[in-house]
Amino acid sequence: MSKKGEIIKLREKISTCRACRELVNPFSLSENFHPKTVGYWNDAFTNYDHVKLMIVGQDWGSKGYLEKFIEKNNGKIPNPYDESNNPTFRNLMHYLEEAKIDKKDIYLTNAVLCLRKGDESSGNKNKPQKKHFRNCSQFLKRQIEIIQPKIIATLGLEALNIILEIFKIPKKVKTLNDVAGKIIAEKSEIFPEIKIFPLFHTGTKGMNMRKNLNKNDNIILEDFKELKRCLEET
Repeated sequence: MSKKGEIIKLREKISTCRACRELVNPFSLSENFHPKTVGYWNDAFTNYDHVKLMIVGQDWGSKGYLEKFIEKNNGKIPNPYDESNNPTFRNLMHYLEEAKIDKKDIYLTNAVLCLRKGDESSGNKNKPQKKHFRNCSQFLKRQIEIIQPKIIATLGLEALNIILEIFKIPKKVKTLNDVAGKIIAEKSEIFPEIKIFPLFHTGTKGMNMRKNLNKNDNIILEDFKELKRCLEET
């Protein structure tokens, strides 16, 4: 079976998952929450056979956040490739372009594949918890097995630590600033050829934290340029 076929098969399996009952599985809901809505992470680039870079974010966001866009579009699903629909996606695309990383070489996904209930104003009440990342890790691991990227870039601390757990690397990162922008040195026995490259989350909060910690407004672009250099070496 082709890699695309394997991904489609995996999505069908994801749609039956009910492990995180507190969250909303968009793969199993009505047309308004079909993967076409949230799937710009997966669907924006579908060159599955030649992926060098897998980028793993945290989660889709909230159901309420997406509902607002559907309401603004008179009940229609917003264009998932319109970067204005998602600031995190827009920032990510900006830095990939600035670092001259070819989008045809990437596969985008998230560590948690369900939507948070409520909206962004709900604060920490509906944020993914450790159990949500672990429940979803089987699906993230399967994507890695199918895609077989050269490098996995993680956005944020939670995405990094679940990837380390999947790779069975006994390293718990507490401070992302110490490891961001460079390859993790430890090797994985189950994915020995795949390198892990931590990045700060490309949401406004994550980018501001990275800049403030380093007193350097260009640090995020420097991180992405180093990622580009590492890709060229693989």
